[in-house]
Amino acid sequence: MLSYKKAKNKSVRISLRIAGALFFIIGGMQFVVSLNDVLNKGKMGQLFITLLALMAVLVGIKFIRETFLEQAYDMEYRFTEKGIVVSSKKGERTIPYLLVKEVEHTVVDENIGYELVKIATEKETIGLHFYQDSKRAQEIYQYVEKQKTI
Repeated sequence: MLSYKKAKNKSVRISLRIAGALFFIIGGMQFVVSLNDVLNKGKMGQLFITLLALMAVLVGIKFIRETFLEQAYDMEYRFTEKGIVVSSKKGERTIPYLLVKEVEHTVVDENIGYELVKIATEKETIGLHFYQDSKRAQEIYQYVEKQKTI
């Protein structure tokens, strides 16, 4: 059975959550202050600042939201006869080979041995990155391609 593991760094998730919280808090405070100036004092020049502050709040929400998605955690892909089993913190699910629309193997840089296997379904695209592991990239590509045609 072939498998591939994507390790994600916990400190990146924490950093994005902190950055998102800062964007949210600072943008929210600026939004309230500048909106007060626009509505109560009639300073229409502050409208642009109000919109920028609102954008900062939305960016903060986006950063925080993305750190809780499945892709932000370690993932393991196991290529079985039934399909691709995706294991993550959120649980385990199976993608049947019938749903695989495209399998692509790309040699990104021959000098350093960096290769990419892209598996696309209707709903998602899985990118598997291989650094100096050409044999394993070929094995996974050929296995998925063979299972897809069966």
